[in-house]
Amino acid sequence: MIEFNSCMISLFFSTILIYRGVPMNKFSLREKHVHGTAELPVGFYRMEGITSPTVLDVHWHDEAEFLWVEEGSATFMVDGSLYDLAEGDCVYIPPGELHGGFSLNDSTCTYQAAVFDLAWLASANDEITQRILTPLHKQELILQMPLSSHNRFGRRILARLRRLYRLGRHTQDAARAWRVKAELYLILAEFISDGHFTKCVSDGSSHSRSMERFKPVLVHIENHYMKKIKVYELAAIANMSEGHFCRAFKVQMRQTPVEYLNHYRIQRAASLLQHTTASIVEIAAEAGFEHLSYFIKKFRDRYGCTPAQYRKHAR
Repeated sequence: MIEFNSCMISLFFSTILIYRGVPMNKFSLREKHVHGTAELPVGFYRMEGITSPTVLDVHWHDEAEFLWVEEGSATFMVDGSLYDLAEGDCVYIPPGELHGGFSLNDSTCTYQAAVFDLAWLASANDEITQRILTPLHKQELILQMPLSSHNRFGRRILARLRRLYRLGRHTQDAARAWRVKAELYLILAEFISDGHFTKCVSDGSSHSRSMERFKPVLVHIENHYMKKIKVYELAAIANMSEGHFCRAFKVQMRQTPVEYLNHYRIQRAASLLQHTTASIVEIAAEAGFEHLSYFIKKFRDRYGCTPAQYRKHAR
């Protein structure tokens, strides 16, 4: 019988991120990954049995996304709003919105997602584009979320999302792109026909303003994580006092600024351990850690093993 320790399990799930479609670029908060192909610009992703405190790193992309839980539960953040999702529950993520996922009551979570460009569904002058797709892209039309499998409408949408996933991942015929596009139209049609949408004008709500303020902060961390970063510098980027910034960041991101920075640095170090021959001392410095002992402690906290053990299993 093969025994798996926590380090091997952590490595396995980080490998899924590389080889199962890369649902996000782990080190780019504005995702640069191309979803799908030129013929079918839709990405289909599945993350299985995630047990870590962060089940989906905070990021954003220009495409829209449906995300639904297949097993377990987790808390997902979309533009500052938090949704506790269990098996069969779903959220829609509008284009450009910061979103991420966090462990809920130490539960494991398996979820699937479909990431798609609303422009792919649009035609220049038709009524669907003018009345539905363009307002969705501008967030003048909001799909009501979250959806639960405990009601009939939620179950209908979940069934269509699962069908969409099967068409995208397991169908290879010449009409695949047509079938996927048709299913996306049918999903949106369900929302429109049942009135599960809200027309709105951006009101600059407080959590939306906070999330917009945090985007340049996260980009700054992405670009400068290898250097010394002070919390007051991040607060200044967000145009907040240090105390207000720390409180708002914790509410929105479910981590303190220092915890988030360390989490990001550790992930970067894990990638370097897998893909370079640099020494552990060099990797610690490259990831922004001044003290090797602190780096090893934080790495063990995250992955359940030392950097050397992680590299050994990676090879």
